[in-house]
This record gives sequence, C-alpha cells and structure tokens, in this order.
Amino acid sequence: MITFKKAKVDQAAVLSSLTIRSKKSWRYDDLFMEKMKEYLEVPESMIERDIVYTMNRGDELIGFFSLTNDGKNDYLEDFFLDPKYIGKGYGRKMWQYMIEIASNNMVMNIIIESEPFAEGFFEKMGAVKIGEKVSQAIDNRKLPIMSYFI
Repeated sequence: MITFKKAKVDQAAVLSSLTIRSKKSWRYDDLFMEKMKEYLEVPESMIERDIVYTMNRGDELIGFFSLTNDGKNDYLEDFFLDPKYIGKGYGRKMWQYMIEIASNNMVMNIIIESEPFAEGFFEKMGAVKIGEKVSQAIDNRKLPIMSYFI
C-alpha cells in the first residue's frame, strides 16, 4: 500500500542517501557523483522551510519530492525514487500526489530544472521544455528547464 507523509527533519540523511542512489542509477561515474554530492544533499532546513513529502510502500520510504518558492516562482526542487521502483508506475503516482499538494498550496505553475535523463518522464507527465540552464556543478552540462501548468 502506497502512502504519502510530510517529511520530518530527522529524515534528512535518509532522503540524501535516496537522492544519491537514484541519481547514480543513471550510471554516472564516481567523479561525477563526487562533484554532485553537495547538490544532492537534503538539508534539514529545506525540510523545515519547503513542501516535502515522502512516498512510502508499507514501512519502506521509496521516494520523495519537494516544492520550493523563491518569492516569484514555484519549483519542483526534488523528485527522486529508489532505483528499484523506477519504471513501475510509482513515479506517476508520486507526480499525481505532488500535483494535488501543489494545487492545495495555490501553486499554479511549477518550474523544473530537470535531470537530463528524467526529461522524458516529465514530458509524459505534461511538462513542457522552456529552455536550458548550464549546470552549476559540471562545466558544459546543460539541464532542461521545464514548466508544468496546473
């Protein structure tokens, strides 16, 4: 049975570990992962400040998402699944729940700075590519910028 719960501050390390495992599933090498480590860490302050929910299958935490606002725009900051659940419909379930939570919080448009390999997933969910951004962590790496209107 799938449930969603508001993330707790004491889950920061567990969410960080999940983020790293999920990112690594794209077969990035160790050098890339080392450069990305600080960007993949989930700080306690983010859990306190932003809208962060976990996706659970029974007692197992299998994914999470976070929505943040910079004063002008709303962003899907994180959207990660445990690699063993990717491609089995759990991402769609988490997306649908995220949209429900966003709507309940009066979010009308979500900006997504996507992992390049996840761009296709977000397109299937209805997001539209609106541009690209150069990665802060890796030179010459471009990240798709996407938008989803609720």
